[in-house]
Amino acid sequence: MLPIQAPPLTVRVWHLSVALIAAVAVAAGCGSIHEQAQKPAKTPAQIKAEAHAKALANARAARIAARARARARAAARARAKAAAAAARRAAAAHAAYVRAANQWHQGYYQQDSNVYWKTPSGQSCADYATNGCWHVEVITRDGCPNYLGVEANEYRGGAVVGDLLGNNGTGVPPKTAAIIELDADANGVTANDIKVQCE
Repeated sequence: MLPIQAPPLTVRVWHLSVALIAAVAVAAGCGSIHEQAQKPAKTPAQIKAEAHAKALANARAARIAARARARARAAARARAKAAAAAARRAAAAHAAYVRAANQWHQGYYQQDSNVYWKTPSGQSCADYATNGCWHVEVITRDGCPNYLGVEANEYRGGAVVGDLLGNNGTGVPPKTAAIIELDADANGVTANDIKVQCE
């Protein structure tokens, strides 16, 4: 039987180095695991402090959100108020415009879109109107360039007792009042059924 030869010295040194490196690695790993396992747990005071800080942060965020919502609501109210005020101003301006546009026929009865009339008081009759007279004041939007006349009925009680007719023979410009005189009948006490002729 042949004797077993020992491995060369270089091989033994190499194996020894590998073993040492493995041992160091295992020792280092065990130390890391040991250190992780030894990490101290949080104390109740620390847990309470962290919870309190989180609650404060949440409360602050809630306050900021609430203030933002309040500002948004206030801005919406301000916009609505401004819009309502603008609408009121526009309505008032339109009403003033309509009043000004219609001022020229205020107090008149409307016969149609062009002719308006009323019966003025305090007018005197012409000398030839021996039985008295009636007066009708006429104003028009577009004028009566050729002829302006007024017809009416004279009443005594409920019966018509006379026809009334008067004219100025020359017409009237737009928005210019003209008074037409109607000669009264001796038996008449009221005049009605007024109709303006505008040509």
